[in-house]
Amino acid sequence: MKVLIASRELSPFTKGGEIGNSVKDLALALKDQGCEVAFVLPAYSSFLEQMELSLLYEKDLSIGKDDFKVAFFKAEFSGIPLYLVYSSVLLLNDQAERSVFFCRLASILLRALEPPPDILIANDWDTGLLIPFAKEEVKDISTVFVIHNMSHGLVPLEKKEIVGLSDSYYEEEKIGFYGQISLLKAGIFFSDAVVTLSPTYAEEIQKPEFGAGVDKMLKDMNHKLYGILNGCNYNQWNPETDLFIKRRYSENDLDGKLVCKQDLIEKLKIADKTKAIYTPIIAMPTELEEHKGCSLVIRAASRLAEMNVIVAVLGKGDPIVENIFWELCSVYPDNFYLLKDTDQVTLHRLIAGADMVLIPSLFEPCGVTQMYAMRYGTLPIVRATGGLNDTVTDPTESFPGTGFKFYKADPYDMLKAIERAISTYKDAEMWKKMMKNAMKQRFLWSSCAKEYIRVFRKLKS
Repeated sequence: MKVLIASRELSPFTKGGEIGNSVKDLALALKDQGCEVAFVLPAYSSFLEQMELSLLYEKDLSIGKDDFKVAFFKAEFSGIPLYLVYSSVLLLNDQAERSVFFCRLASILLRALEPPPDILIANDWDTGLLIPFAKEEVKDISTVFVIHNMSHGLVPLEKKEIVGLSDSYYEEEKIGFYGQISLLKAGIFFSDAVVTLSPTYAEEIQKPEFGAGVDKMLKDMNHKLYGILNGCNYNQWNPETDLFIKRRYSENDLDGKLVCKQDLIEKLKIADKTKAIYTPIIAMPTELEEHKGCSLVIRAASRLAEMNVIVAVLGKGDPIVENIFWELCSVYPDNFYLLKDTDQVTLHRLIAGADMVLIPSLFEPCGVTQMYAMRYGTLPIVRATGGLNDTVTDPTESFPGTGFKFYKADPYDMLKAIERAISTYKDAEMWKKMMKNAMKQRFLWSSCAKEYIRVFRKLKS
């Protein structure tokens, strides 16, 4: 089966984060399952500088009032063909308009591919508009729209000439959205299947709280909505082989975990190192943004200090949120630490050295931090939303569990979960049982790819 994946990101060439990692790992897993996979992406400078490219062809185009040149290149990454679209129009400041032009140009490439793909996977609103174009350009193609987040990508209706679809497309029940054009709705409405990154998130986005104004559309179309849990890259995240951590360890030999905690204590520059060894260290690697639940931690700061825990925060984001966390480090110097280094080495050392990881997200389509943490015996404390709910098992759900959940997006409920975690931490035997159980969990990309292939086959049948 021939699968073309459209994305704005691809790790390691773009720095966007989880989308780039996700599409790369899914593509490799689909390839391992026998699919013929290819990518179509904007030709970022990182591609042009780092890869050997062959020019497929060039064209002069007119879209709306604009005339411009476009070049199509081909390259290869890990045995997977990359089709790259290059044009000055893809350098526009407005990201939504940039995405419109990319989708229109990618549709030209799609029409030229011989033989055409059986399946098109479009990721998020940036490539959502490619789906209706694909339906017009390629006979018998099946389309899958993957929602990584519920951002819309809005284009003013008066700019519909650059979108290039007939007027009937812009109705509110299709891609119109309160007088604008929603690229998210283009992907949802016209795709043959919609996939989210976890089963719980697929349910949540059908509700007003999570649905970003399209919950009714998703509920009406839930016959084509699938929640497929993302995988984890255990080649990069494995305490038995990790070259970034102080000492490697496994569920059968946990001695290295203590060495990693000592290393983290040194990294944090904690004065009383002996006391810190016996103090629960809670890692919080995250974007410092409201939707990641940072306000819950800020509001609970004084109580966390009273609980005698060490909270090690790693991340950047909203300058206001960053400044508040720096202030917490000043007010509670024995309890709050904010790491300046946000590189992969520091992240590995943090997760290996901490006892717990706190993920209080207001919503989380999937999330991978909890998967990393469990593999390292660092028990997650999570808000039971999206993929966090699907990957972490509370002891009250199944003994011994792999972490601790709370359900309400308020600091009181979060603190109760942290208190349960600390109480369990003091029971060394029980804590070790939970650590070992967590370390045995596997969220495999091969399993994820098989679920996608089931959807492909259903569409083709």
